[in-house]
Amino acid sequence: MALNLPRTALAVAGAALLLSQLPVGTAAAANSAPSLSVMAFNVEQLPSITDIAGTPGSDRKAERREAAAAVIKRENADVVVLDEAFNKYAQAMRNAELKEIYPYQTKLVGEYCSGSDKWTSFTGNCSNSPFVVNGGVTLLSKYPISESHQLVYNNSDSKTADYKSNKGAALARLSVSGKSVWVAGTHLQADEAGSSPVENTRKVRLEQLKELRSWASQKAKGEPVVVAGDFNVEYYTTDPKNGHAPGGVSGEVAKANEALGGVLATPNTSGYTYDMVNNPRAKLRDENNRYAKYRNRLDYIGYIKGTGTQPSISDEKIVSYDGLRKGGDPLAEIPSDHQPIVSRVTVGN
Repeated sequence: MALNLPRTALAVAGAALLLSQLPVGTAAAANSAPSLSVMAFNVEQLPSITDIAGTPGSDRKAERREAAAAVIKRENADVVVLDEAFNKYAQAMRNAELKEIYPYQTKLVGEYCSGSDKWTSFTGNCSNSPFVVNGGVTLLSKYPISESHQLVYNNSDSKTADYKSNKGAALARLSVSGKSVWVAGTHLQADEAGSSPVENTRKVRLEQLKELRSWASQKAKGEPVVVAGDFNVEYYTTDPKNGHAPGGVSGEVAKANEALGGVLATPNTSGYTYDMVNNPRAKLRDENNRYAKYRNRLDYIGYIKGTGTQPSISDEKIVSYDGLRKGGDPLAEIPSDHQPIVSRVTVGN
């Protein structure tokens, strides 16, 4: 149906059409707030040492690398934070399959403990011991990275496997629509009840969040910092008498927000990024069927508060692996025991 629009309306409509045709990432308006889509993805590419022990997650690495790359390409986020990208398969995925899409990448956290050509700055308890693996965290971006900083956490639980990893965070300063946006990717201390009480690992996570907050805020000179990754903070309570089925919102979320000085979970948070009911790879980690109903949120995209207008998180989506299955072995065709999440983050005014 034809509309008889006045000239001013036609001019506005024409401008809107021009802007709508700009490619993703184009600075459509110099005064608009930077907005970017962010993915957090624990790809379950464990270190080669786990092959010897037969650790769940050490299997089918080549096939799962291909599946992970397919998911990342399909979602096409502006920034991708990878966790558990420890090994050569994850490295090949970044360099061979994703480099063209994401030409700007940080190094792996904890792979190098020094070297000005690797990071803009280093800090924390980074070990060069041959018995300590890297931290498995890296950040991939469509936008240029002008600074990249590495933190290896000083706090870790010596009774857990995480103590043998340089776990920490990568902080990148991105140029988005001509403005700086700070993004940090991280992977926090995991629970390991057979080795250390959960109360201990929870305390370590809170101390790591405080480290992350202090360090990132100092590097960003008080500007807000977007954070993404596997925080291992359970969003839901669980019932151990009923296969650890999810219940209400966990008090751990509020504690994490306070320690971070920001927001991990928004009021609209829902769903599960770790699902032993529907994800066959997650089921591999269930011991004696004690976690038959375990479903929880462990992965988040949020922010550390800063000066000025705080970031806003919208359009959060837990990524499904539907469409990847080809009727073969689900343990090979599903890339990870975690589900990735994608959100749109708007930063500043």
